[in-house]
Amino acid sequence: MPGEGLRPRPRSRSVVFWSKKPRIGLDLGSYALKCCVLDRKRQSCSIWSEALLPNREAREDRLEGEELQSRVQSILKQCEQRSSHWSHQVNLSLEDPGSVGGYLVLPPLAPQELQTAIPSAIAKQIPYSLSEVELFNLRVPVLPGKSGTGVFFMAVPRESIQARIRLLTSTGLEIKSAEPALLALIRALVRNHGEWTEPVAVVSAGHSLTSVVVLQQGVPYFTRDFRLGGADFTYAFQMAVQVSWQRAQELKHQYDLRQERSYHLEPFLIRWLDEVKRSLDQAQKQEAALKVGRVLLTGGTAAFKGLEDRLSEHLDLSVTTDTWNRVQHSSVAPEIDDSLIHYDLALGLALHE
Repeated sequence: MPGEGLRPRPRSRSVVFWSKKPRIGLDLGSYALKCCVLDRKRQSCSIWSEALLPNREAREDRLEGEELQSRVQSILKQCEQRSSHWSHQVNLSLEDPGSVGGYLVLPPLAPQELQTAIPSAIAKQIPYSLSEVELFNLRVPVLPGKSGTGVFFMAVPRESIQARIRLLTSTGLEIKSAEPALLALIRALVRNHGEWTEPVAVVSAGHSLTSVVVLQQGVPYFTRDFRLGGADFTYAFQMAVQVSWQRAQELKHQYDLRQERSYHLEPFLIRWLDEVKRSLDQAQKQEAALKVGRVLLTGGTAAFKGLEDRLSEHLDLSVTTDTWNRVQHSSVAPEIDDSLIHYDLALGLALHE
């Protein structure tokens, strides 16, 4: 995958439109399907989100097979009705807990030699055979203290990719591109904020998975996922108070982590905080140059009141929650939260060139 897709180009705050045809990014996660439509002609950036399972009763509930296909098709019809510039050609994110990513330094090699050397080097870093994964890689600058060719890679289980593509093509969509969610996230962040000069950690806290990536000047050098997210926090409320999932969600949204220390939630929260810290410690252990000075918090779970402050306290670092900056949206369904933290993946996919 070419690295220039992660580099920002000079833009004003209001200009976010880079093609004549609308570009559509679809973020199909474990909780919701989120859509971003960028349209140059109308100079608009529209976003929508719909839960895959509105009547969820438990943390483990999920749609599969024909039920999932039917629900996705229903949501896509709603998207098409909301936008007069809808296209059946979409860019798709690939998110799988089994994905593996990392940074490699190879000797200076000719392009043809790199085509062989990169997969060979990646094969030593992943718990799969190369036939079981799809590889995505980009050239990155070598960190201080080393020389050669820098490569950041992502390996996504091939069956996961094929299942996702089969699901969406069965609804009549044409997949223009499919890439790891991490790369789409980075693209959105760099285009929205520009490059940070110092190492920055991005913590993307989702429904059931949290991803930590360390960037240096807008380029990824470390990534780690762990299976803990917003669903686990809701589960803590549900079990403690013995209420429905919907009521537990309401209690979570009312809760403020800065003011309360509930015995039923704290074990989940402390484990989450420890996993983030473990990720940053691991990044610095692997590469001393990746000592993080600040953290950007995003993903739907970033909306949990006080999470930003608790993470800052635990890491002893500056933590801020992501917001719309250089990129601005112009329309949003009125019934949903329009925070960028919910749409950064969809935006990054729509920005795919």
